[in-house]
Amino acid sequence: MWVYVAPDASVKFTVLKLKNESGQARKLSVTGYAEWVLGDLRPKSAMHIVTGIDSGTGALFARNSYNMDFMDRLLFSRPTIQIIP
Repeated sequence: MWVYVAPDASVKFTVLKLKNESGQARKLSVTGYAEWVLGDLRPKSAMHIVTGIDSGTGALFARNSYNMDFMDRLLFSRPTIQIIP
């Protein structure tokens, strides 16, 4: 797994590359996990974070309109899967 951070933007890219060398077909499940804070402390902000999914891109969005310092910020996650034979 490689993690890249854009030097000119608040964006992080995570790349997970797996190779099946067994010669047998395999089923694979990968799960991502994030605890978005959008505030100073997670216990204070967790109940105010509202999430949604963009139907066009499949991206997951989160925002916290309750916190004055973070109300204009938007977090997103958009997984992309690429299968290389």
